[in-house]
Amino acid sequence: MADKNEVDIKTNSSLVIKSIAYVPNTMSAPSNTKPPTITRKSDTHWQVMLECDRKGSATHAEFFNTRCGGYYHEYTGKGWGFDSEPRELNFCFAVSITFTYKDGAANKEAEARVVYLAQGHYIQGIIPRNNWWIGGEQTVANGNGSPLLLAENTANTVAMTIDAGHSDFNLAFKYKTKDIVLPSWMSKIAGATSLAKISIPGTHDSCARFGGIWAETQKRALNEQFDDGIRFVDIRCRHVKDRFDIYHGSTDQKINFQQVMDLCLAFLNRNASETIVMSIKEESDPKDNTRTFAQTFMWYLQSNNCVDRWYLKDTMPAMDAMRGKIVLFRRFDEVGGPAVNGLKAQPWQENTTFSISNTVKMEIQDHWKTVLGFGLPEKWRDIKALLGAAKGTSNDSLYVNFCSAWSILTPKACADYVNPQLTDYFIANTAGRFGCVPMDFETADLNRLLIATNFP
Repeated sequence: MADKNEVDIKTNSSLVIKSIAYVPNTMSAPSNTKPPTITRKSDTHWQVMLECDRKGSATHAEFFNTRCGGYYHEYTGKGWGFDSEPRELNFCFAVSITFTYKDGAANKEAEARVVYLAQGHYIQGIIPRNNWWIGGEQTVANGNGSPLLLAENTANTVAMTIDAGHSDFNLAFKYKTKDIVLPSWMSKIAGATSLAKISIPGTHDSCARFGGIWAETQKRALNEQFDDGIRFVDIRCRHVKDRFDIYHGSTDQKINFQQVMDLCLAFLNRNASETIVMSIKEESDPKDNTRTFAQTFMWYLQSNNCVDRWYLKDTMPAMDAMRGKIVLFRRFDEVGGPAVNGLKAQPWQENTTFSISNTVKMEIQDHWKTVLGFGLPEKWRDIKALLGAAKGTSNDSLYVNFCSAWSILTPKACADYVNPQLTDYFIANTAGRFGCVPMDFETADLNRLLIATNFP
């Protein structure tokens, strides 16, 4: 007869567990294992039980680590410690957890989208002990602080701290953002506010979803990123036969500039209060062209009769001047005249933090080459330094802080380290201007934490 393996999910009185439900087809366990039984004990105590023999397997551990995103997204209270990955697991599966929390006099709900539960084992002295793990790519963040479980609804991100024993997880309410509707969050920004004064979530290599682990930097398509609150995008164009195909390095991303522009304008047509800052850079080798990169860019705008939908001046815009438009953040050579100059992000320096002093002044962090070991802590140090500089000054410089990195480690491995650090940072720093923050593998809950700093 199979063992009955039980884990308790508990909260304090400020947080009610409304429901816990098994997510179908998320189990890695011995064959013929049935879905878990989930029992409500009280408003603040639920129990999850899986009937399954305890036989450690590296296969189940690999499944858990892959689905969760690695050790910065996993936590166990006993055993290896919360900054490690399990080597073997008896089983794992996912649940969704819905919480009710007090917001003033009202009760609100927030859901942790996919939370993996797993059971492992370790040796205490000479005695083997079982212990449970909790994890989730978009929901559990360790970073450099307490382990956190993030949940969201349409207007809030709620953070909860996690404590654990061998077979229980105890959650405590920590922080929630104010009401923020992600597709239209800029509607709350005053019209006279300078672009330089706004905290803006962005994506690096925004269309890079294809080509394998070394080329991919995002999971969500461009239109989905906009709905997640992203307003700074990084578009890399290969110039071929007087057209732009979107590339990451030498890898075709199966989308072209016409499609990118269509997605941007369609979003802005639905959300006239918003703007999109678009960094455009020439990528890979040009081929078979009869005009310059800049001329082809202008051809797209003119042939689509949408020049007026772009902000092409070389001065820092205020919010009302940008609404419903794409702001050109130009990383390519002159367009052809000051009327269509855009925000000139040149000369660009490689792999460092630097200043640009044109009509629009900029402070840029783009330290993207990392090495194993000290590389990622150094990357985070540089990100944090520019976040602090942006918050600590009131000048009209545009701060652009790339959180992406790549080298010995894949973009995903780097994001798995950096994004939890950002989560902790913006839970601790809830107000201020932090500039444009392009990330790899963006998530709506992290975006909302950054956006919330605009509305203290």
